[in-house]
Amino acid sequence: FMASIVFSHLAEAGRGDLQALHFGGVGLGIAVSSALLAILVSEHADWAAGWLWSGALSAVGLLIVMLLAGSATPANGVDGREPA
Repeated sequence: FMASIVFSHLAEAGRGDLQALHFGGVGLGIAVSSALLAILVSEHADWAAGWLWSGALSAVGLLIVMLLAGSATPANGVDGREPA
């Protein structure tokens, strides 16, 4: 369900080339978060630091997605919320 919403926004923005990244992002996120936590463990950081750094990393990822996808009107032509 979510993929269709993402794909409609990507199509309207003319960024169909980013569809593979939508699914590849899961694996990339797992790899990057694992590397981040490995660094934090080696630096003897506590659990709170892990959560804070993970949240910061997620915010950066969200910003990148927002910049790449743009804010075009969805492909269904309706400006506003996508149907459920």
